[in-house]
Amino acid sequence: MALLNNWKTKFKSAVLGNDTKVESPSETTTFLTRQELLDALFFHFHLRQKEETTDESLLFATSFMVYMNQEDYQKRQQSFAPTVKDAVNKFNKAIRKEMGRYPDYRPHAEFWQFQFVPLEQGNLVEGMKKASLAHKEIFILSSIYPIRANNDGVGGAKNNERMVATVHDSKNSRTMDDWAINVANLSNLTILAKDQFQVSFNDFEEVRGEIKSEAPEDIARATIKITQSHFLVNDRRERAIYMLNDHLLISGRGGRSTSGGMPVARIDNDNIINEQITFHYRHDMHRLFMKAVGDVKLNEVPFSQLDLTNGWAMVPNKSAILINSEIQLEIIDIKK
Repeated sequence: MALLNNWKTKFKSAVLGNDTKVESPSETTTFLTRQELLDALFFHFHLRQKEETTDESLLFATSFMVYMNQEDYQKRQQSFAPTVKDAVNKFNKAIRKEMGRYPDYRPHAEFWQFQFVPLEQGNLVEGMKKASLAHKEIFILSSIYPIRANNDGVGGAKNNERMVATVHDSKNSRTMDDWAINVANLSNLTILAKDQFQVSFNDFEEVRGEIKSEAPEDIARATIKITQSHFLVNDRRERAIYMLNDHLLISGRGGRSTSGGMPVARIDNDNIINEQITFHYRHDMHRLFMKAVGDVKLNEVPFSQLDLTNGWAMVPNKSAILINSEIQLEIIDIKK
């Protein structure tokens, strides 16, 4: 309670269900500073953790929609990414302290998610009593689970492998039709758009390393082409996809969108086994590896006959993978 009282002396706050309006006190600067934005994010996180945690279990919000004054948004937008990184590090530090009291806690979501939205005059936001925000005013909506992006870590590629990605606008981002549940060990901060970010839980360790580029071609670990069939991406049939996360499962038409926290690329073919191939990109080696079950050949060699390390085979660039002697995947543009 002492911590909460300390925060109350710094901010005025009104909590309405799962949202918080935070108004910073007047400072010497006219516009919202990055420190004030960071403080507001952590204050909101702390309130939500207190609201959701019981003496039996730890729970907290992981998805944050941050509404800002338009001019504050313009001033701060170039530093949203490092601010998110700072916020997640503060969240993780607080969670690590709490986990000693909750040894049975297991991550309830895959990642943290943030979106910053400039509130336009006259726009109505659920739970917000007025249609504008003054300088240094912030209105935050949060939820226990982040919203599953439509691409699920897999981006359809067509027109010479030009990336086709789906980014939620502010209205769509407030819907919770699909939950991202379970943990995936994805590293660092991923920029989905200039004001939309995801950071993996990663055992709540400190976020280190470089921030990934917002350009899908730059964050793609590899491009995967297919012949004799199509990938199913966002209900579209694609001849190529981008691997946007460190892990990717290849499944048949009936596969789920994720499995164990890993994104799944579905092939439009009933003969493909679910989770028939697992790809893993290793940043430390800049190499792509794979595991496989069933009838799979890598560069014309049956997978069971390959030189494996702990079950993994290295996949060179321009490799051809034949599945069930009928569908071929070509691996190109492995990230260097």
